[in-house]
Amino acid sequence: MGHEPTLIPDYTLFIQLGIFMASYLVMRALVFKPFVELLQAREAKTTGLAERAVEAENEAAKFRADYDVKINQEKQRVAAYVDGEKAKIADEERKILEEARHSASQQLEAVRNKVRDESDAARTELHSKVGEFASQMTSRILGYSVNIQGAKKAKHSEPEDALRG
Repeated sequence: MGHEPTLIPDYTLFIQLGIFMASYLVMRALVFKPFVELLQAREAKTTGLAERAVEAENEAAKFRADYDVKINQEKQRVAAYVDGEKAKIADEERKILEEARHSASQQLEAVRNKVRDESDAARTELHSKVGEFASQMTSRILGYSVNIQGAKKAKHSEPEDALRG
């Protein structure tokens, strides 16, 4: 054991250092730099997509709010239109009913007048024949001919009253 190792650096240290530096530069150019660029691109893409997603959500919320406002405005406009049309229809219905009532009232009054006129005519005609009917009825009951002349001039409204008077 006569040989003792020395730990003093010699020229091989510089050769190893040169090989290490050359390997580092080659690895840096071919492996490390593209890998770091790929990581940065992936990070940028992921961050960019997340930011765009947040922006899209904000824009969608804005559109949703605009949509809700416009829908509510349209609902109010349609409700006002429907209320206006209902009012028009109610007015038309009221006018038609008034016209129908007026027409029915006129027709009813005309029918009443006609019935009253016909009733008066029938009453007048029957008044003129009361004496004749009284004579016929009395003749049938008594069995011989009776002639009642004064009944024609009597102012009775009923044939029974004419017979009594």
